[in-house]
Amino acid sequence: MKRLASLLVSQRSALLAALLVAQLASGMVKPASAADAAPLPKVIIDQDAFGPGGSDIQSILMLMQDKDVDLLGICVVTGDGWRNEEVSHALRILETAHRAAVPVHPGAVFPLLDGRRRSLAWERLYGNYFYDGAFMSHWPAESTVDWTPLHPTKSYWVPPLSKGEPSIHAPRESAVSFMLRMVHEYPHQATIIAAVLLTDLALAGKRDPKFATLAKQLVFWYPWAAASIRSRRTPPLLGRTTTPPRREFNVRWDPEAASITLRQP
Repeated sequence: MKRLASLLVSQRSALLAALLVAQLASGMVKPASAADAAPLPKVIIDQDAFGPGGSDIQSILMLMQDKDVDLLGICVVTGDGWRNEEVSHALRILETAHRAAVPVHPGAVFPLLDGRRRSLAWERLYGNYFYDGAFMSHWPAESTVDWTPLHPTKSYWVPPLSKGEPSIHAPRESAVSFMLRMVHEYPHQATIIAAVLLTDLALAGKRDPKFATLAKQLVFWYPWAAASIRSRRTPPLLGRTTTPPRREFNVRWDPEAASITLRQP
């Protein structure tokens, strides 16, 4: 039953991602009669691209397949796994989907202030995290996800990919520089979907105070994120701890970045 519950959560996460993309498109795209003349909405997705085929990758695929969206690029930040490994997964899926022209920009490797040592210290005081992303040394017992080797202390190591290594490479431009360049090149036109911790958005906002106001939208989205503040139920795989209130993983992994981003103008 526990494995079935975690599978249902994974499917619900992918469904929510699909609904998000559909809602964004419906709000930004004009009727078919005017679609040919109107520019497509410009979108950047900031994602952790955990692979090879989880909901992180599926959300990227849905944006790539949406003909009503101009996908400017993919930004990859550490979250469920380490950034370099996730960049490789993103590049490989672009090759598989024949969309190698979409750029994949590497984002932050570490949280702004947090780290594995601080995470371990918290666990000694308050109890073990159920899920700790790239810091994990073993999979939770309820997890149905076991396709990548965990390496909590090898932050830049990229294990061999089971589906083959990508032949394309990420640009040298960082995710933060790319986001800033896009919002200046397309002022009030680019929507940035952050389906991951907010480290890249926080760094962009600190580098350029006009970042948030130049973007059309900054979309902050996680399953159950808002409800987690006062949640009494704990869906599996969403950052459960042994002590209430439950902490949503993406916010908890870099709380300073979330605070900075949500306070931008």
